[in-house]
Amino acid sequence: MFLIKKRELALKSVSAVVSLLVFAAFGQTVLKNTVNMPSYDDYNATISVIRSFYFNTVDVKQQLAALFDPHNEHRIVLSRISAVVYYGLFDQLNFGSLILYQNFYLLGTFGLILAILKKIQIRVWPILIPVSFFLFSLSFWQVALYYSCGIQHYPVTLFTMLSLYWLLSAQRVGSWYHFGAVLAALIAIFSFGNGILVIPLALLLLYLQKKYRLMPIWIGMAFMYFLLQMFSHTGVTRDLSLFRIDWAMRLFFTYLGSFVYVSSYDSPWHYSNIILCMVVGAVVFYYWLKLVWNGYAFRNPLLFCLLCLPILTGILIAISRFDTKAAGGIAPRYMFFTTFIPIWVISILYDTGKLKKNLLLPLYLTTGLLWCLSYSTNSVLIKDFNQQNKETLSAWMKDNSVPLVYFDVIHTQAHGQLLQWALTHHVYQVPPELLEEQQITTIAQ
Repeated sequence: MFLIKKRELALKSVSAVVSLLVFAAFGQTVLKNTVNMPSYDDYNATISVIRSFYFNTVDVKQQLAALFDPHNEHRIVLSRISAVVYYGLFDQLNFGSLILYQNFYLLGTFGLILAILKKIQIRVWPILIPVSFFLFSLSFWQVALYYSCGIQHYPVTLFTMLSLYWLLSAQRVGSWYHFGAVLAALIAIFSFGNGILVIPLALLLLYLQKKYRLMPIWIGMAFMYFLLQMFSHTGVTRDLSLFRIDWAMRLFFTYLGSFVYVSSYDSPWHYSNIILCMVVGAVVFYYWLKLVWNGYAFRNPLLFCLLCLPILTGILIAISRFDTKAAGGIAPRYMFFTTFIPIWVISILYDTGKLKKNLLLPLYLTTGLLWCLSYSTNSVLIKDFNQQNKETLSAWMKDNSVPLVYFDVIHTQAHGQLLQWALTHHVYQVPPELLEEQQITTIAQ
């Protein structure tokens, strides 16, 4: 008995120390590489909402429209509200501060995972190390370090999980658990496009628990969202006449296995790594089908629904981004969703008794190796992107025709106008160090 307690204490100590070290490395990387510069959708989403909300509106109705109007096919209300509140408090946007703020949602997600495991009676300590390795990885560096990505991807996942977590305990429509589940679901829906998946997952959870009396509320929410989308101009159309199922499948399976992608686009093993992702993705999908066939969903409905979330998200991505083929499956912004696949699969394996004690050490070593490879690769990509973003902004200040978002040259003029407006109205200020470098360059020339 004493020996067993001693081993248990050792496991808890090692798990706690390793998890803290992983979190410290992740946190230090975020702090070191966070910069006060806009990127990606920060122009037409973040800066644009400040102009619309504070400068171009005359009444509350127009302000609400600025917050709730669709952004392409997404609803990004939480992202807009966060930017609006920040600007209201400090009279200027600082993307560095907003990035640090959004990462608190990741910490909340970590805490929620631990609470979920405790609620469904799965021991946390044996699987804490792999959970930490996957959740505090640099694989999804675009989400961790850039506001337009993180403030959408983090909350939609957190509040979808929170909604299902509370719904598991809800017994009556009027209970606080059910009210919290509905509220969290609404926040998820208005955080990012795949937030709508919370409704079918909630209905599935209620069906598995035989809580049929709670279903009408969620069916009504689905109907209301359908009407909202029907009468809203999304501003984007997808030409599905060119849809190719083989391209979509390649993207889908690569996406499902992208948590093992640890190389970069210019590395010699890039294509080999994509093939590995496809194979792992196929195994994940087979395992999910096996869980469906074996009826695991009825034994642990919450865990099964949580695994369904990234898989269903992958189906949406495969349909809407099919033309990117396999390369779309390893986009760092999507890899935050897939980081939960191994977390929930490992939890299910432990829950079903398939993850034996003798397999824990190989699991720790494998997940640790993936984390180290990802960290070494993506830390370089982060520095390169920050430098590129810095050079682009500096070049734009000399020539406003320079595209601020390299892959979106169509909106080059619009992005430039938004940034020029932000600078003119002191909504955003270029980092002093960038101005100093530009002055030194000008003097040298």
